[in-house]
Amino acid sequence: MNGVRARENVGSLVVQQFGIHCFNYKEFGHFAKECRKPKRVKDSTYHKEKMLLCIQAEKGVPLQAEQSDWLADTNKEIDKQELEAHYNYMAKIQEVPNADSDTDSEPLEHVQYNDEYNVFANVNQHSCANLIENLKLDVDENKRIQKQLKKANTSLTHELEQRKSNLAETNKTLEESNSVRDSCLIALQTKQTEFEKYKACNDRTVDYDKIEFVKEKHDELVKQRLLTKSHYEGLVKEKIK
Repeated sequence: MNGVRARENVGSLVVQQFGIHCFNYKEFGHFAKECRKPKRVKDSTYHKEKMLLCIQAEKGVPLQAEQSDWLADTNKEIDKQELEAHYNYMAKIQEVPNADSDTDSEPLEHVQYNDEYNVFANVNQHSCANLIENLKLDVDENKRIQKQLKKANTSLTHELEQRKSNLAETNKTLEESNSVRDSCLIALQTKQTEFEKYKACNDRTVDYDKIEFVKEKHDELVKQRLLTKSHYEGLVKEKIK
């Protein structure tokens, strides 16, 4: 029951006063994004409303939430019919005979102007201006990115060359170190061989303790011989007396 009453009150003054307005079919009680009907036909009224909203937005006039949403939705749409109409308009201008320099605006007078087309031209000009501005911003951004990439590539190339040079220098130092190591190993092996030979020769030398013992025995025998000789001479002297 409440739903029926709400539907009955959709067109009431109360609903209209609260500004609940659908821009698709000029109905009250819901917004355009909630509308279940097909999109509006883009006729002269549609283009007039869009142009007026664009002009108000450019001048800084505050728009209602529904107006802002509807304008944003229409700007996002890509309408092939609008593009074809624009191309047909340009073709008509090119078909008009060239005018003298003093009457530059004369060819445009040959084109049929009506309310619908004038509104479309103004809106389309506004959209094209925004598109060109966005394209310029994209081009500038791409140039900036390309410049940064080129600078980064140059820096990386320089760093790569530096690392290659450092690697070559390291390999050269490593080769020299390996050569010195091999030389040291050869010298060590030579010394080890010489030490083995000296050790074998030392094992074959005379026992010095044994020589000392023999020397002591010899000295003792010499001493005993001298004592015996002295004793013998004493005995000879006694017999002579």
